[in-house]
Amino acid sequence: MSSADDVIGEVMQHLEADSFWRRYLATVQPTFHIVTLREPYLSLILAGKKTIESRFRKFRSAPFGKVKSGDVLLLKQSGGKIVAVALALVVRDVLLDEAGWREVRAHEQELCVDTAFWQQVAGAKYATLSWLAEVRELATPVEYLQAGRAGWIVLA
Repeated sequence: MSSADDVIGEVMQHLEADSFWRRYLATVQPTFHIVTLREPYLSLILAGKKTIESRFRKFRSAPFGKVKSGDVLLLKQSGGKIVAVALALVVRDVLLDEAGWREVRAHEQELCVDTAFWQQVAGAKYATLSWLAEVRELATPVEYLQAGRAGWIVLA
């Protein structure tokens, strides 16, 4: 399994030529997260159509309470490699009571979800919304051999 430091180092090498990411990573010490995405969501993020990544949980688990504004999200293709990076510009942890559901559903367009999605997450009690910025596809995907099936991993 690739170590967190190895993965972060390799991703940072890919971003050296990008002026935003070079400056940002030189001045900020963010937490890095691996975010596993399936299609069509990954492609929608890379195309700039999906601008908020969301996670819904029955229990308080990552990313709820673990990701914050300014963190770096390493976007990993489900069953594949890390293919892109994004900045978590704004993060909202939402308790899914009646008001929380209204707040989350108000972002349906930016989430790029449909009725079937809402049915899948109907039993959730917690949601994390991460507004994405500075999304960059990596020229060469980075290997990360993951133990287990967690869709969100806090690296460092």
